[in-house]
Amino acid sequence: MQKHTERLGNAPLASLLVKLSLPGMAATIAISLYNIVDTFWVSRLGHEAIAALTIVFPYQILAMAVGLGTGTGIGALVSRYFGEKNINATNLAAGQIFFLSLFWGVVFLIPAILFPDKILVAFGATEDIMKFAKIYLVVTSFGATANVFVLLAGSLIRGSGDIVKPTIIMITSSFLNIILDPFLIIGLGPFPEMGIKGAAFATVTAQGGRYVAWYLLSFGKQDHFQI
Repeated sequence: MQKHTERLGNAPLASLLVKLSLPGMAATIAISLYNIVDTFWVSRLGHEAIAALTIVFPYQILAMAVGLGTGTGIGALVSRYFGEKNINATNLAAGQIFFLSLFWGVVFLIPAILFPDKILVAFGATEDIMKFAKIYLVVTSFGATANVFVLLAGSLIRGSGDIVKPTIIMITSSFLNIILDPFLIIGLGPFPEMGIKGAAFATVTAQGGRYVAWYLLSFGKQDHFQI
């Protein structure tokens, strides 16, 4: 982390902005590509399936917004402590992402399990898409903890000046989802045809894959914060 942190205060501003921006742009493109491919495969299930994904999307966006908002606070705090060369406070702030991820994951999972119909009706679901939407909402909500965790971890790592690792994690997750979609939705090879549930499982698996990628790129290499 030391070399990434040092460049925040020493590198020329123009080149630093470019280096910090390009990886984020690549991650955004990968996520957009995943959404296009995901819609393509789900469309084979009928217009009801696409409508179901659209109805559930605001709930997912809400979870992401909480993760990004909390992550912004974590990133700002970590950046400040790095600037102060206060490594103890940095590690203390970093350690909070585990509790926060679990907390927000439960906050979004419990309502989805207990009140899926009410949530979907509030978002505008109609009877013809309720079955699809309920399956997708409940299954994907089990990945909320992993999703929020990686958003927080990404903000934490970016706060140290390393933009590459979060980008690799997001791209890996997006392409994993793209690969899994046809296998789980329409059933290729040994995989059974799962329909909308397959799309949901592909999303949750990719979210879990983000955590694995984060571990391999960080703690898996015994990486730690240094000043």
